[in-house]
Amino acid sequence: MRKNMRIFGICMLILVILVCSSVIFFLHETSPLTSEKNERIERIEVPSGMKIRTLADMLETKRLIRSGLSFYLAARYPLLGRIAGCSPIGLESGIYRIKSSMSTAEIFSLVSSGRQDYVRVSFPEGLTVSKTAQRLETAGVCSAADFTAVAKDRGFIAGYNITGDSLEGYLFPDTYFFTPGMDAREVAAIMVNNFFRHAEEIPAFRTMSAEDFRQTVVLASIIER
Repeated sequence: MRKNMRIFGICMLILVILVCSSVIFFLHETSPLTSEKNERIERIEVPSGMKIRTLADMLETKRLIRSGLSFYLAARYPLLGRIAGCSPIGLESGIYRIKSSMSTAEIFSLVSSGRQDYVRVSFPEGLTVSKTAQRLETAGVCSAADFTAVAKDRGFIAGYNITGDSLEGYLFPDTYFFTPGMDAREVAAIMVNNFFRHAEEIPAFRTMSAEDFRQTVVLASIIER
């Protein structure tokens, strides 16, 4: 009997050691890969419907986490998630700025929050379509060629009842917050809508014909330069 109890005790001790070792190893695998001093930063796109395993593999490939498997297990199994300090995860589509100095729990919190990585771009008065497009490309919002094409797309322009052959003068100078890799049409729409929103606040513009309005806008854009 004593021998059996001793064997049982040894087995339990081994089991406890294995469990503790596994927990310690798992905590290590879900801890930050690097310190803040040596961190790597990547913009990661999470499209709608993306699987956790796909994201985990991507983060490991880009050397942002220690283990894609541990990341996946923490998301898949609530008990392991709690050990890693993670809340239940539900991916929100968007583009996120993820650092290698972030723990699995911090990454979970970010990609389930919808707090996307925004790019701040300021446009002073008097910028031409070409210079606006170049500034957008430099900021990583969209390509200059795509934006220029949209700014001269007669179908897109006609949708705003603009009689000219480009959006010259209709891209409101302001500070905008875009997401990297946006569709150029969406970017142009934001800027043109902002222009008309401000124009509506000027009583004289409300009674002008489309052509008179265009001429006024063109003249104003020339003066601003």
